[in-house]
Parts: sequence; structure tokens; C-alpha cells
Amino acid sequence: MTDKADQTVTKSGHDNLLHPGELIDGRFQVVRFLAEGGMGQIYIATQRPLGRKVALKVMHKALLSDQTNQRRFLQEAVAVSKLDHPHTIKVYDFGELNDGSVYMAMEFIDGTPLQEVILEEGSIAPGRSLRIALQICESLAEAHEKGIVHRDLKPDNIFLASISGQKDFVKVLDFGIAKILEENNTTQLTIVGHVCGTPEYMAPEQARGEKLDGKADLYALGIMLYEMLTGSLPFEALSPVGMIVKHQNEPLPAFPENIPQNICTFVENLTHKLPKDRPENALIVIEMLKQLLAAHDTFPKFPSSNTTPLFPGSQTLDLNTQTLEITSKKKKALPIVIISLLSLALLFLGIKVLKTSSEEPQINSDQTETRLEPVVESQETTEIP
Repeated sequence: MTDKADQTVTKSGHDNLLHPGELIDGRFQVVRFLAEGGMGQIYIATQRPLGRKVALKVMHKALLSDQTNQRRFLQEAVAVSKLDHPHTIKVYDFGELNDGSVYMAMEFIDGTPLQEVILEEGSIAPGRSLRIALQICESLAEAHEKGIVHRDLKPDNIFLASISGQKDFVKVLDFGIAKILEENNTTQLTIVGHVCGTPEYMAPEQARGEKLDGKADLYALGIMLYEMLTGSLPFEALSPVGMIVKHQNEPLPAFPENIPQNICTFVENLTHKLPKDRPENALIVIEMLKQLLAAHDTFPKFPSSNTTPLFPGSQTLDLNTQTLEITSKKKKALPIVIISLLSLALLFLGIKVLKTSSEEPQINSDQTETRLEPVVESQETTEIP
């Protein structure tokens, strides 16, 4: 979490749950209120005895009467505590207080929400957008591998920080409605008829209440990429239901002409209506993003032993049965130029041969004309009258 969050988040009608100086669970001393989310309030606190600055998230007391809400809140802590990727927000600790309140101590991030960057800057340059998407996808890959689907990816849940001199260092946060997909998990925290997520970024199958996998997160990533590249969401509606209907039925709007076609194709692949038509997993999407970045010379090239180079020409990227057609006009022209040069060279050579074969030998300066006979040495020249 970040200090800048309280510039964009306003308090609801809830009273503050904690107060400056209050000691939580004997280890976390509250510094001040920071922000408020759908399920709880967030405070800046200091972890004793380490003196570490943390973001302390405490669940609203109004929600404590519902045990399902408590379990959802703690599920976020359990889910994120399993993740240790640098681009995923870290959870240091979580627990339950004597009054029944549940809390979570998280990594404090001094950064800016991606949503704020989009609002301030409008569209984001393709290279920068791809770098941000790559880091998000790397976070997702670890989560999906451990059976965790975020289910609420959106720019508000992506923070851009400056860490060790690296700008736009991504942190993915707020796994508040993340779902742990375990084969033997019989505890279902999703209420029948209740859909979790944000309609503007929600995959069609998620809105229908179907069983989800990581492809739902990849769909949301595609919608975020569209928004970063164009400065606006692909769909607009007057109500959440209207937004969901558009995601179900309407194709992705065309991109502005300044967006490279290979990037447009990539985003379209991520946002197919049917999960089976999207890339198989986040690892494949990572490889696609690396090659797109390398092709645009905006990021160091990443070697890959199991990928087919995208260039020259219009070729197909085949990564574990996933295809992405990416075209390079500049490279496409190269074979034509080579063929043209070879043709000219052959034509010139042919003319030279014909000219040489038809040419007669030179005559001496004191002769008007000579006739070459089969045996030159013994043949005299005959002057033509």
C-alpha cells in the first residue's frame, strides 16, 4: 500500500476501527488512517520490534456478524501469504483480535495506482504498457501455478513504484476475492447467485458464475492493456448489468491507427469471449510479451529455447500450441529487395555474355577491314576493293 492512496480514496460512513498509538496483537502500533476498501480499513503501522513500516488492513465491524465475510477476509491473507513473487504484495502476518476483528499486516508500497496514471496521462506508450503487463503476468503466473485466481484484476489493484532505481516496478495487490482452487476443497465461499469482481474487467465466464481458472485473469489483463494503450475502456454502459452484457456479446472495438498491429492482435487473443480461445496460461503470455517487447526495441531481448522467432516476415509464434500472428512490414520488404538485386545481376550477366559472343576482334590502325579465318597465323588479310 502507499501514502498516495489517501489522495484517491475517500472514507465511507464507517467509523475508524483503530486509532494512532494503538497496539494491535502486541506487535503492530498504529500510526494513522490510510485508506478504505470494500471489506475493511487500511492503516499505516509499525511492526515491533523490527521497526518495519507496514500496511494494516482491518475488517469492518459491520461485516463481522457474517462468518462467511470473516472467512473471505482471512482467505485473502492465506492466499497471498503463499505467494512470494517480487511483483506480488507481501503479507507478513494476519490474525484475529479479542473482539472478533480480523486483520492482515502487508508490505507497505510507496507508489501510484495504475488507474491514477491512466487518468493523469491518458494513453500509455506501447512499450511501457507491455512492460507493465509483463510484470503483472509474472505475478499471475506464480499465483496460478499455486492454484490461486485473483478474480479482480483492475488498474486500482496495480501499483507502480520506484524500487532500487527501477521505475514502474509493479506490485499486484488486493486478493480480497481470490479463490483457492484445490481439488479436495469442499468449502465454497462464493454465494450462489453472487458474482465477485469488477464488471469493467470481468471475463464473460466469470459474469455467468462459471468455474474459473487463470484464463479469467488473462482476460482482465487484456482489458487493462486496451485501457492503457487507448486511454479508455473498450466498453461503456449505464449499469453494471449493461457492462456485463457488452463483455458477453460485443467484439473488442478497433484500436487507434498508431497502435502496432501485432500488439492489437495480442490483446484480441487475450480477450476472446471463450476461455478455450485464449492463451493456455500466463507462462505462454509472458513469452509473447517478451517477444513483443524485443520486436519493438523497448526492452532487452529475452532468449527462449522453445519459441520461434517472430521476424522476419509474417510468421506464427507457436508456444505450446498457442499461436500469435505478428507481422513486420519492414522485415517483409527485405526478401523482395534481395530477389530484385539478384534478378538485375543475372540480367546484366546475360547481356554481357551475349555482347561478348557477338563481338569481332579489333583491326590494326592501318587497315580498313579484316576477315578472320580459322587459322590466324597462316592466313593473309585480303583487302576489300
